[in-house]
Amino acid sequence: MNTTLTAASTVVRLSFLLAVLGFLILLMFRYVGSTEEGVVGGIDIRTPAVLTGSDSWVLDASAEIELPNEMRQGLYSGVRLEFVVTFKITEQSAFLWRRTLSETTRRYTLIYYELTRHYRLVEVDTGTSRNFRSLLAALDELGELRTISVPAPEEYSDDPQAHLSVELDSGALPLPLQSLWSSTWRLSSREQVWPVF
Repeated sequence: MNTTLTAASTVVRLSFLLAVLGFLILLMFRYVGSTEEGVVGGIDIRTPAVLTGSDSWVLDASAEIELPNEMRQGLYSGVRLEFVVTFKITEQSAFLWRRTLSETTRRYTLIYYELTRHYRLVEVDTGTSRNFRSLLAALDELGELRTISVPAPEEYSDDPQAHLSVELDSGALPLPLQSLWSSTWRLSSREQVWPVF
């Protein structure tokens, strides 16, 4: 009886190990295939600055946005991509953390229409939209971060800092694509922080 139980548990363990090994091999081939296909994707913020005025402080920056291949294929298949741009001004508080003086968030949706073969970029908050014939042109427009403003802080210290980040809102994706395992559907810039003055 013990010999039968030991043999059965060995078979179960071997089956489990083979399943895990098979899964790891599939992941490896998928990773190698995706890197060979080319575009890795990323968001790179370039030359950020703030133009200060008495009523508002305006962001002057650009971002180079490149979609990974799987994300492009999803877009071509009808998946809407929603991007979030966060711009804020902070100052050092009496404690270790920084206090937010002014902040704004803008949302943009990128849509591909297969029938007419064009891309639409929609600013979600205002509903304004523009159409583009190429993905590159739509991403270039999305990366132009020059009209985003925050109310001018009434009072601030000598060292206000600006913070800027751009990311794909993975929570706005269809549920099957929101999986924690799917890093292909994660796309964000590193937060850029720089002194206003």
